[in-house]
Amino acid sequence: MEENELQDQVEKVISRPEGEEEKSKYKKNEAKARIILVYSIKDHLIPHVVGLKTTKAIYDALGKLYAINNINKKLALKNNLHNIIMTK
Repeated sequence: MEENELQDQVEKVISRPEGEEEKSKYKKNEAKARIILVYSIKDHLIPHVVGLKTTKAIYDALGKLYAINNINKKLALKNNLHNIIMTK
Protein backbone atom coordinates (compact mmCIF):
# COMPACT_ATOMS: atom_id res chain seq x y z
CA MET A 1 0.00 0.00 0.00
CA GLU A 2 2.78 2.41 0.88
CA GLU A 3 4.60 1.75 -2.36
CA ASN A 4 1.51 2.72 -4.36
CA GLU A 5 0.61 5.59 -1.99
CA LEU A 6 -2.71 3.95 -1.13
CA GLN A 7 -2.34 3.90 2.66
CA ASP A 8 -5.15 6.46 3.09
CA GLN A 9 -7.57 4.16 1.25
CA VAL A 10 -7.41 1.58 4.06
CA GLU A 11 -6.72 3.78 7.09
CA LYS A 12 -9.19 6.64 6.62
CA VAL A 13 -12.80 6.93 5.61
CA ILE A 14 -12.67 8.87 2.36
CA SER A 15 -15.88 10.43 1.10
CA ARG A 16 -16.61 10.31 -2.60
CA PRO A 17 -15.32 13.46 -4.31
CA GLU A 18 -17.53 15.76 -6.38
CA GLY A 19 -15.43 16.60 -9.46
CA GLU A 20 -15.05 14.23 -12.39
CA GLU A 21 -11.27 14.16 -12.20
CA GLU A 22 -11.32 13.51 -8.45
CA LYS A 23 -13.95 10.76 -8.89
CA SER A 24 -11.80 9.06 -11.50
CA LYS A 25 -8.72 9.19 -9.27
CA TYR A 26 -10.74 7.94 -6.27
CA LYS A 27 -12.15 4.98 -8.22
CA LYS A 28 -8.72 4.11 -9.61
CA ASN A 29 -7.10 4.19 -6.14
CA GLU A 30 -9.97 2.23 -4.61
CA ALA A 31 -9.67 -0.47 -7.28
CA LYS A 32 -5.89 -0.73 -6.84
CA ALA A 33 -6.18 -0.99 -3.06
CA ARG A 34 -8.94 -3.61 -3.31
CA ILE A 35 -6.87 -5.71 -5.73
CA ILE A 36 -3.84 -5.55 -3.44
CA LEU A 37 -5.91 -6.62 -0.43
CA VAL A 38 -7.77 -9.43 -2.17
CA TYR A 39 -4.65 -10.89 -3.77
CA SER A 40 -2.77 -10.65 -0.46
CA ILE A 41 -5.14 -12.82 1.56
CA LYS A 42 -5.61 -16.57 1.50
CA ASP A 43 -8.55 -18.09 -0.35
CA HIS A 44 -10.34 -19.21 2.81
CA LEU A 45 -10.66 -15.55 3.92
CA ILE A 46 -12.41 -14.36 0.76
CA PRO A 47 -15.94 -15.12 2.11
CA HIS A 48 -15.28 -12.74 5.02
CA VAL A 49 -14.70 -9.79 2.68
CA VAL A 50 -16.70 -10.57 -0.45
CA GLY A 51 -19.72 -8.35 0.31
CA LEU A 52 -17.86 -5.32 1.63
CA LYS A 53 -18.05 -2.13 -0.42
CA THR A 54 -14.83 -0.25 0.41
CA THR A 55 -11.23 -1.17 0.98
CA LYS A 56 -11.45 0.43 4.43
CA ALA A 57 -14.24 -2.01 5.32
CA ILE A 58 -12.20 -4.96 4.00
CA TYR A 59 -9.13 -3.87 5.95
CA ASP A 60 -11.15 -3.41 9.16
CA ALA A 61 -12.87 -6.79 8.75
CA LEU A 62 -9.54 -8.55 8.37
CA GLY A 63 -8.18 -6.69 11.38
CA LYS A 64 -11.14 -7.72 13.52
CA LEU A 65 -10.81 -11.30 12.34
CA TYR A 66 -7.31 -11.57 13.76
CA ALA A 67 -7.59 -9.20 16.72
CA ILE A 68 -7.78 -10.68 20.19
CA ASN A 69 -9.88 -8.29 22.19
CA ASN A 70 -11.46 -10.71 24.58
CA ILE A 71 -9.79 -11.33 27.94
CA ASN A 72 -11.04 -14.92 28.03
CA LYS A 73 -9.37 -15.66 24.69
CA LYS A 74 -6.10 -14.17 25.95
CA LEU A 75 -6.23 -16.24 29.12
CA ALA A 76 -7.00 -19.43 27.19
CA LEU A 77 -4.10 -18.82 24.82
CA LYS A 78 -1.78 -18.08 27.72
CA ASN A 79 -2.90 -21.30 29.43
CA ASN A 80 -2.32 -23.29 26.23
CA LEU A 81 1.16 -21.83 25.89
CA HIS A 82 1.90 -22.67 29.53
CA ASN A 83 0.73 -26.25 28.98
CA ILE A 84 2.89 -26.63 25.88
CA ILE A 85 5.94 -25.35 27.74
CA MET A 86 5.30 -27.63 30.70
CA THR A 87 4.92 -30.76 28.55
CA LYS A 88 8.30 -30.14 26.90
